[in-house]
Amino acid sequence: MARRTTTRSSPDVEPVHILSVTQALRNARTLFEEHNSSFVEQRSSPQNEVAEDDLERTVTIPNKDDLDRDTNNRTTEDQLDNYSCPSCHIYVSEGIECSSCLKWYHQSCASLTDRIYEQLSNSNDPWNCQLCNSPLPDLLFGQLNGHQEISDRLDKTYCEIVSWQKNLFMLPRGKAARDFLTELTRLINLFTFDTKWKPLALKFVHVFIPIMLQKPSPRSKAANNAKYLKDRLQMWEKGEIDKLMSQCREIQNNLKKSKNQTADQRYKAFCRFMFEGKVAKAMRFIDHDEESANGALACTPEVLEKLKEKHPHSRKTHPSALLSITSPAPESVVFEEIDTELIMKSARSVSGAGGPTQIDADIWKHLICSKFNKKQSEELASSIAELAKILCINNVPASHTSELLAGRLIPLDKRGGGIRPIGIGEVLRRIIAKSVASVLRCNIQRAAGTLQTCSGIESGIEGAIHAMRETFELETSEGMLLVDATNAFNNLNREAALNNVRQVCPPFSQFLNNCYQSKTRLFISGSKEFIWSEEGATQGDPVAMDMYAVATSPLVNSLASTLDSSTRQAWFADDSAACGRLQTIKVWWEKICELGPAFGYYPNASKTVLIVKGLENLPCANSLFSQTGIKITTEGERHLGAVIGSEEFKINYINAKVQGWVEDVKELANIAEEEPQIAYCAYTKGLCHRWKYFQRTVPHIATLFQPLENVIREVLIPKIFGREISDQERALFSLPLRYGGMGIQNPVEISDSEFAASAAVTRSLTDLILQQKSDLNLLDRSEMARVKNSLLQKRNECFKEHYDDLKSKETDPKFLELAREKGSYSWLSALPLKRLGYVLNKQSFRDAVRLRYNWKIPNVPRQCSCGVQNDNDHLLICKKGGYVHIRHDALVQVEADIMKEARCKDVVTEQHLIPTKGDHLRARTEKGDQSRMDIAATGVFSPMERTFFDVRVTHPNAPSNRSIPLNKLYVKHETEKKVKYEDRIVQVEKGSFCPLVFSTSGGVGPLCDTLHKRLASIIAHKRKEKYGDVIRFIRTRLRFALLKCVLMGLRGIRGKNTSQNEEQLADISFGLIPQIPFYEA
Repeated sequence: MARRTTTRSSPDVEPVHILSVTQALRNARTLFEEHNSSFVEQRSSPQNEVAEDDLERTVTIPNKDDLDRDTNNRTTEDQLDNYSCPSCHIYVSEGIECSSCLKWYHQSCASLTDRIYEQLSNSNDPWNCQLCNSPLPDLLFGQLNGHQEISDRLDKTYCEIVSWQKNLFMLPRGKAARDFLTELTRLINLFTFDTKWKPLALKFVHVFIPIMLQKPSPRSKAANNAKYLKDRLQMWEKGEIDKLMSQCREIQNNLKKSKNQTADQRYKAFCRFMFEGKVAKAMRFIDHDEESANGALACTPEVLEKLKEKHPHSRKTHPSALLSITSPAPESVVFEEIDTELIMKSARSVSGAGGPTQIDADIWKHLICSKFNKKQSEELASSIAELAKILCINNVPASHTSELLAGRLIPLDKRGGGIRPIGIGEVLRRIIAKSVASVLRCNIQRAAGTLQTCSGIESGIEGAIHAMRETFELETSEGMLLVDATNAFNNLNREAALNNVRQVCPPFSQFLNNCYQSKTRLFISGSKEFIWSEEGATQGDPVAMDMYAVATSPLVNSLASTLDSSTRQAWFADDSAACGRLQTIKVWWEKICELGPAFGYYPNASKTVLIVKGLENLPCANSLFSQTGIKITTEGERHLGAVIGSEEFKINYINAKVQGWVEDVKELANIAEEEPQIAYCAYTKGLCHRWKYFQRTVPHIATLFQPLENVIREVLIPKIFGREISDQERALFSLPLRYGGMGIQNPVEISDSEFAASAAVTRSLTDLILQQKSDLNLLDRSEMARVKNSLLQKRNECFKEHYDDLKSKETDPKFLELAREKGSYSWLSALPLKRLGYVLNKQSFRDAVRLRYNWKIPNVPRQCSCGVQNDNDHLLICKKGGYVHIRHDALVQVEADIMKEARCKDVVTEQHLIPTKGDHLRARTEKGDQSRMDIAATGVFSPMERTFFDVRVTHPNAPSNRSIPLNKLYVKHETEKKVKYEDRIVQVEKGSFCPLVFSTSGGVGPLCDTLHKRLASIIAHKRKEKYGDVIRFIRTRLRFALLKCVLMGLRGIRGKNTSQNEEQLADISFGLIPQIPFYEA
């Protein structure tokens, strides 16, 4: 029986709501058909009906005050428990009661729309919470009747959706978006609340999103998208899935098929991704690496067959690979860390394309982390957190999660032949997996140990490389075996892996079991074909590496017994290596060939390489390994992306890499001619990292980077900045931005220091690998942190020394001081995001760099219209043209907007001060009746305090400022403002005063910096954002506002630009302009 209550307005009013419940269960089917998702259940049988008189009741729900005054001797806690919502555990003053468990729920916790809630409130029919399930035996969705019919229809719809082209819009603002998020949350709750819809809930989720978010047209606007979203939600509510699919099908039929991109299209795509902040995607268009893939292949029968070969059928597990289960089951409390905040954090960190349904990371970020739908987004994140917990704690049938665990497979064409399959999982799965892995990171690392370094150990791969290189250089070492496993991740024995994870890492076990207990579908991108993933780790799973690390740890430990004191092994995922005496290496190889297949590790002798150290050991190597099929060489080979072997092989390998990077830099330089800003960002945030890994892992290769430095110095930098540079300027550009440089490091100079830093940081891990101790508890993380801090301090000291040396050589070093001010270089460190206005055209970008380094601005008039000789300083202080006021007003508006975002009250610009005679004020105080402040706001520094702000933008190189040290310059201008206004503000306005002083170079005064920190703290707290992200945004937004106004003044028109005889536009009567039409025959 359903019972409702209303909120009591005061303790003296009796909060009684009487419900006469009649015709119980008779109209259940009708009501459920009108549910907001159209999920209903059939009406119960007539024998369940009862008489009206037997069901009639009066229900009274008291408020908390009434409970406290209750005359019964019950405790307040017990009283409140009867009226606490089981979902949120908050007192229910207005809600709905479950007919089965008699618990009260809030409307929002029960996932009921206003319309359904009102209907249930005015009816006498039962309502059952999702925890209790409805007693009705069958399901309805629109015209579909029964579980099987609905499931078949959803499967058919899903299989069609996965073949669609990507055509989804971002969730718009407004009510339609909130309704969408509410419905999506409710669908997930159907699973987490263990309802009868649980087997179908995740199917609905992966059908609902791509149908609702289909773009009506490729260039549709947000308003149009919102309109279609509203209409589709109404059709979904009625269960009209055929109409929805018909509409989406028509949209897909009108989409153009993608073709091979031309050079011009590649250039535009590169720029588009950079303007969106997707640097990694943009850099794919600049890649001359011979080992990278050429592109995606079409799904031909030949390609499909090769993909099937790479995804084998499930194999029988050998008993020797199964560990005995003695570990106790984990406590579920471990997973309480998975909450709303963790899900949001994981959503922000996830990136990349979408899985089979093409719902990419950007869409999920907007769904989960939206500011505009904060309440609904948090509810969605909370429901996803509950879903993650269920997957970590309970055993979920595989059929319930088949769509969640499915992947999209892209067959890439390897250069030199072959296919490289790349899997992409659903972003929802990736968010959940990231959250689970972050909670269990320490457990996973301890289970994998130090010898298997792919478990997320800090700098694990670098430590493995350093350990094996040092072992190879020992006098006792005779060779090194680099083992390649056939199709390693797909061949991993899934049954053995799940069993062994249960023993060595129990908290990780249930989640992996739910993900890999059954085969999953991998849909070939761009087609309706799919293959089954029956063995190994599913492509596109973020925890695949963690699973492989833990699952192979028993094999790694078993192999350790075959090694002597002079031979070592190290692993990174399937890349294993053994180094030392050849005889011991042969025993290790035989053991791995014997034990490996039982775990799903199949050593591939034809791709395994034995590097023999010295020609004197070659005969022994041939006698031991000649019958194995292993390649034997005395030169060298790649090892975990680095290189090991002879000096000649190392030089040839690095030279080949450098040549590829040189071509990348040249291609980027071509882009820099028209788009210098994005070319600069692409280099400093993307391209330069391609060789950092080699510098950190291969010693003594500094001189090999000279060709790369030549093309950077002679081609890229001149194209970016539009001029040639001197040796001193090149040295300056190699410094970080905070030291006045441009962050374009010289690869020759930093190579040796990068290697030394890597070796020092990983020393503790390297020693454990050298000692073959697999216990991660022996890893001294505090020592690693100490070394990192020490290296950071030494690096800063080196930068400071370099900066001081360059400063001493400058005739006018003040520009260097201005260039390294906090906030002055934020426009260079920011990505060129178009939606935030962080984009500069090529002339503006180069002019900004010229101002930064006090270079002459080309193509400006020699003489200003005011009669003064033009130079950089005069262009920034001349009041002709009103540009001084423009930059002032721009900063006032941005500061006011930030205060409003911080929810300061009564934010007003151009606030007039209260008139005063001023007899009691200080002599130099401004006393005019027309005096006004730039900004006034309440609640900035303390509640209800009115604070007045006045903005001043000063040029540090103006004649009146040139001789003043920079740190005293801001204090001087702040003092001037205080002398002029502070006494009046305090005495008359009864408020506080804060002068905001900016420099044209982007620096700010101490009080202005304090204000920004205060506002950042308020915004970060209220929006649950990181303080560092907020303060960075404030500084960058202000810097771009100021920079654009300054650049406008450089080339802006000053004085009258029209002839004195020319009539002004305001004086023209357009209808009186004489016109004579042309004669046309």
